[in-house]
Amino acid sequence: MLKPAYDPVLLTGVNYINHFSIYRRSRLHEIGYLRTGYDGSQDYDLLLRYLEGLPDNTVLHLPYPAYWWRRNGHTYSRKFMDAATANARKAIVERFERQKQPIRVEEALTNTLHRVVFERSETSWQKISIIIPSKDSFELISRVLKDIFEQTDYPNFEVLVIDNGSSDKAVLDLYEQYRKTQPTFSATITPEPFNFSRSINRGLRAAKGEHYLILNNDVEIIEPGWLKEMVACLAFEGTGIVGAKLLYPNDKIQHAGVLVGFGGLAGHWYMNKPKDFGGPMNRLHVRNSMSCVTGAVMLISSDCAEAIGTFDEENFAVAYNDVDYCLRAHKAGFRIIWTPFACLYHHESVSRGSDKSGERKKRFEREKDNLRRLHGTQTFEDRAINPAYSRDKSDPKILMPTKLRIPSM
Repeated sequence: MLKPAYDPVLLTGVNYINHFSIYRRSRLHEIGYLRTGYDGSQDYDLLLRYLEGLPDNTVLHLPYPAYWWRRNGHTYSRKFMDAATANARKAIVERFERQKQPIRVEEALTNTLHRVVFERSETSWQKISIIIPSKDSFELISRVLKDIFEQTDYPNFEVLVIDNGSSDKAVLDLYEQYRKTQPTFSATITPEPFNFSRSINRGLRAAKGEHYLILNNDVEIIEPGWLKEMVACLAFEGTGIVGAKLLYPNDKIQHAGVLVGFGGLAGHWYMNKPKDFGGPMNRLHVRNSMSCVTGAVMLISSDCAEAIGTFDEENFAVAYNDVDYCLRAHKAGFRIIWTPFACLYHHESVSRGSDKSGERKKRFEREKDNLRRLHGTQTFEDRAINPAYSRDKSDPKILMPTKLRIPSM
């Protein structure tokens, strides 16, 4: 069980830190040590209280194999495990109550994983500007607009389609129909070569919402609560960007977060795994802090957008603009969260096509070079993954013990 660096968001979903930890005695004395009434989860309660309010960089993670733990965990009765889970959730609720955040805790796929649900009224949801770059592709744009207006359970949003030159009459008629029937809809057509970053920047400048959602036109909405879940994640302190779980149409994983350093660049981990695949410590069943998430479905807080500015139209016109933006946000101190509780289909690059030939391939290679040059991705140490995992493919494997970097004593 090779763990990532300290992640307070992940810790609210599962006690991944567990037993082997060293605490400063003075702080233990301050918070009150272990408490009664938390049998089976007293270590979890202690961690939540001890770490509360501490900056991430003050919690040191030694990412090396340091002890052996039993492989078979079936040493407790079901009654004991149920009580331990109830006590864990009590500790989570109390942690947020101390921060004046009313929540409830639900099961996240299994009864030992947790989902924090932030309690809020229907009138408290901030206005979201949904920005959709598009051109022609009637089947895609008509589906995503229908999904937004008819399936999405969110009370306060506007939709801005940023079109770089549609000529399809069906698409133009569709825009006109939505202009007449949906006061919160707009479509701006500017004939020009496709530049994803430029389209997003046009949308950001025109947006009137409190936060901004970038949405590809080749996305298909599965469940109505997806946008509420993404906006709710902004309640985690310091969060600037939120990403969603994306599936291919065959129900295999397309996006569960982006790890920096794969292949010297950045890539999605655990692509093409079954949709219910949990990954190490079942991390793909709970929220995680990541270094990057995909721009196909990306929520950006107003604070983050104001601090980071626009997308880079020159260096990342089509590829890696999301990685660049996330890494700039990361360096500025914003948290980036991936959540499995907002799940959508992604028909990846259906409308735009492939980057594997001709001028597109040349542009793609330039943008890869720009990512390496600007962010040093060849040597980037991504805190979201233990360094003992391989970085050469999206399905990381644990390196052989002889290849692990064990510190000398």
